[in-house]
Amino acid sequence: MSYQNNVLTQLSEGISSSASTIKLDVPEAPYKAPLSAGGTLVLADSSGLPTKLEIISYVSASTSGNVITLTGCARGREGTIGRVWTSLDVCYQAVTAGMLNSINSNINGRIENDTGGELKASDLARLGEQVSFGQVDIADIKLEKSGGLLKIGAGIDVPYIKVGGVNITVVSGELVIGSEVKAADYGRT
Repeated sequence: MSYQNNVLTQLSEGISSSASTIKLDVPEAPYKAPLSAGGTLVLADSSGLPTKLEIISYVSASTSGNVITLTGCARGREGTIGRVWTSLDVCYQAVTAGMLNSINSNINGRIENDTGGELKASDLARLGEQVSFGQVDIADIKLEKSGGLLKIGAGIDVPYIKVGGVNITVVSGELVIGSEVKAADYGRT
């Protein structure tokens, strides 16, 4: 699944609670349209402080004139319910618990299935996140637990790495993904 920043637009017309095709207005800059390859979006009654929302997934998006058509929409995802929406309502891309759980599951699955429980940087990059370690070539990096630290290649130990805003660290000998890194976890105050 792919993502981009600043996806925000308005519905072109109202939809029923079970509509599998949704029409959106082409957004004005600086906002962007949903990606054509499909993804996850949020429908809401406001982009600021919504009082109701619904998470949807869609298979594809196409643009004709000033209208974007989302097809293959699955409604009421991640514990939300399919709702009736009007042309006054908005659609935007946001990080959802389902997205984060999927990333966490992919990382944990790779750690558990790989020989020696090692996590390779290429596995993280495959999750669609930008991974950077300064001047180190990402193709040569192998992450592994080293006591209370993560070992990045030969001789580089770090307390944690951040991948797309998600922390990966070792606490009490266990790999922890998605937690807030606290100096106290490493005997530092």
